[in-house]
Amino acid sequence: VGRKEKKSFSTSSAGVAGIIRKAEEEERKTQSTVQEAFDNLNTLMNSARELVSIANRLQSNYSKTQPSEEEADEFHQYMLGLGLASPVSRNTVGNKGDFHAE
Repeated sequence: VGRKEKKSFSTSSAGVAGIIRKAEEEERKTQSTVQEAFDNLNTLMNSARELVSIANRLQSNYSKTQPSEEEADEFHQYMLGLGLASPVSRNTVGNKGDFHAE
C-alpha cells in the first residue's frame, strides 16, 4: 500500500557533480513553470482587456438610449453578473498609485 519506489544508484547522480546536476534540473523545471504561469497570466490579462472593451462599448451604446429605471437596473445587474459594474483599469484611473488603491 505505502510502498516507496526504490531508486538505483547511479554514478551520474553521485558526488558534487550529481548535486549540481540535480540543482540545475530543478532550476530548469522551476523556470519552465514560472514561464508557463506568466504566459497564462498574459492570456488572462488579454481576455480581461477584451471583456472590459466590450463592456465599455455596451455601456456607451446603452447610455445613448433613454432607459427606464427598470431597464437601467437590469443593465446594471447584467454588468454586475459579468463582474464589470465599474471596470477599473490604469487607463480609467490614470495615476498608478490610485490604480493599486482601487
